[in-house]
Amino acid sequence: MTMPRVVAALGLVFAAGSALRDPPRRLSAQDGTLWNGTDVTVPWRMNKSTAFNFIHIPKCAGSSFLQDSGRFLRVGDTLRGNSERSFAHTLGHARDMVVLLRDPMEHVYSQFLECKYDKWGKRVTRGTEFPGRWSMNDPKEGFGDWLAHFVHAPDHATGAPMMFKCYNPWNMQARYLTQTNRWSHGIVKHDDALPSLKIAVANLEKVGIVGLTEHYDASLCLLLFRSLDAANVLPRSKCSCVAFLERRSKKLGTYITHRVPVHSVTSLDADTLAMISTLVQVDMRLYEHARRLFYNEVDRVRNATGVDLLCRSPDRTTVTA
Repeated sequence: MTMPRVVAALGLVFAAGSALRDPPRRLSAQDGTLWNGTDVTVPWRMNKSTAFNFIHIPKCAGSSFLQDSGRFLRVGDTLRGNSERSFAHTLGHARDMVVLLRDPMEHVYSQFLECKYDKWGKRVTRGTEFPGRWSMNDPKEGFGDWLAHFVHAPDHATGAPMMFKCYNPWNMQARYLTQTNRWSHGIVKHDDALPSLKIAVANLEKVGIVGLTEHYDASLCLLLFRSLDAANVLPRSKCSCVAFLERRSKKLGTYITHRVPVHSVTSLDADTLAMISTLVQVDMRLYEHARRLFYNEVDRVRNATGVDLLCRSPDRTTVTA
């Protein structure tokens, strides 16, 4: 075998090895903490405590949710993050799991900005050709090139080097619910980019509490409702329109930004939005199903407690799955 062929063969072996290994991951400080409940709305009973486990999909406000969770768990209950592992590697029974999903379009933009601005993102992308790393004044700078890289990359940018050692945005939320490898920051085999919607939905429906980043406060209150163990009560001091407004106006909640600037996909042009859409076709359908599950649970809570966590008019009909 000639030297060029040897070098090429070694390159293929190295690439294959990179693809088979779990991609690098980041572990938030909140994941390493056992969050203990402090709510005393219902007296604690020793034989009724629940150990909840949080499926931490990156860039879905998981770190903030974990840090806020203690006030939304009754005394005796706990919540622990799963260290950003996939659903398949989350401890405990699925009925005691909690997950937050996020609008997939916003989710992809947030992944890019985490890689660009966060201390961890800057460190792992150093030495790569990550787009926009030298243009910090404009959050959008480099985003289009980053998207184009994943849209056009062979094998959906399989392996850590191909994703600039940070995140791979192909249907990340569905990947976290379907992949059997431990961490789902990246893609370790070609098929992971287009995960099975059927499996993702089936696993999502097993999860006891499905929240939405866009309804962060209401999602915390769904956790509290479940923690109160069918008592059919919610403390209005925490779970009401007035309480939500007070949390925001007085900044009582946790807002972990990872140094990412304020952003929204509404500032992006049509071509950029089209590329994002290409990357999240499965996630979009999964997210719509998550919304139905979420709204139905909010309606169930309203019927049980009289508290509408979304502050809607009383004649809103239930969303069916």
